[in-house]
Amino acid sequence: MVSSNNQRGNYLKCKNLGIDYYIIQPFESGEIYQIFTSVFPKLEEPPIKEGFVKKIQPDLKILYAEDNMMNQLTSKAIFKNLGYEIDLAGDGMKALELIKKNKYDIVFMDLIMPGMDGIATTLEIRNKIKTNLPIIGIGTDEQINKKEEALSVGMDDFIMKPVKIETIKQLLLNWFSIEIK
Repeated sequence: MVSSNNQRGNYLKCKNLGIDYYIIQPFESGEIYQIFTSVFPKLEEPPIKEGFVKKIQPDLKILYAEDNMMNQLTSKAIFKNLGYEIDLAGDGMKALELIKKNKYDIVFMDLIMPGMDGIATTLEIRNKIKTNLPIIGIGTDEQINKKEEALSVGMDDFIMKPVKIETIKQLLLNWFSIEIK
């Protein structure tokens, strides 16, 4: 079963219906290959065509700036499910401190945080740290009017809360796909 609308309990429903595998779109080609090799163990690996996206780059260093504890826990679980550990920052000042200390591949930045919000933090990153680090803005339906401002100050993309695993996976595929040459 392939689903583009992952909901809590879908996996269990599939198992109860006799479906052996449940994949969430977008999926990596390696996921499909693993299913085929488990079902057909004698299957030979086909030659890979040039430019064929195989998977998301492993070992990404990810910072997630979010002040809400529940959203932090949810995000941590989403990334863990995708095979990544993340660093968390509860506000913009902590995010800046971590960015200065560590080399991150991508930052997910909540727009509204206490002290220094996501917009001000992004401006600080772009103007003082001067890095082209991808920054993904995170907002709610009520903050959709801030999307243009977020992009204009240097955020590279914008996603809506509640953050879903499909959205994160698609972003990581967009930014960090490994192509086989």
